[in-house]
Amino acid sequence: MNTINCLIAACLSGGLVTVATGRNALPKEPASGGGYVYSSFTGDGEDGLHLLTSPDGKTWKTVKNYASIYKQSEGLMRDPSICRGGDGKYHLVWTTGWWNDTIGIAHSDNLIDWSPMQSLHIWADYAGPGSEESDGRKWPKDLSQPAPRNPRVRNCWAPEIFYDDQTGEYVIFWATTIDDAGVFSKTWDAKRWERMNQRVYYITTRDFKTLTRINDQFAAPTWVRHGTAFKVPENVYEVLEALK
Repeated sequence: MNTINCLIAACLSGGLVTVATGRNALPKEPASGGGYVYSSFTGDGEDGLHLLTSPDGKTWKTVKNYASIYKQSEGLMRDPSICRGGDGKYHLVWTTGWWNDTIGIAHSDNLIDWSPMQSLHIWADYAGPGSEESDGRKWPKDLSQPAPRNPRVRNCWAPEIFYDDQTGEYVIFWATTIDDAGVFSKTWDAKRWERMNQRVYYITTRDFKTLTRINDQFAAPTWVRHGTAFKVPENVYEVLEALK
């Protein structure tokens, strides 16, 4: 199974928790020291990132009495997903709103202090039906800069981020509906809720500005995602455990 299929299969396997560990995205027993952290949101995602910790991935407790650790500067923060990259930093992506065409992103050294929110304009090169996939050659130079919106791109839901330590790339995948009966016409149904015709897409990037490709992988997947669990080293785990 290739990298992308392995990651998506792990998230479609029915579990809420995925441990992001490079090419192997399946849960692992924690090594000695450290523990697991789980990212989540409350309500509709109005008040940002909430964290839980666990020594074994089975029993969990809230960080800071489940108060928000980091709040987005605009929109919502739903479905927060975090991975630790090859640079040692933590990288967070999330759903910015029900009907937005962007993915929120922020970065941290310690899971407590985060960079200002940015938006990835991942559909910046979308030119209409038939151009849902891209080889990267037409991408703008910096996808963290605002781009005109194509009204047919309805949403960007439940992004997940993983670091591939063999390629040095980050993989981000999410669900989008293109609001056009000619796009994936076999499953188009105008009577379906809000005309949703979801597909999972993914991009790869090294710097969160330049994206190397966009591709769709599966037809109409359904899954429940509220966050991601991941392994952290002992010094980070102890600081989170001590937050009041």
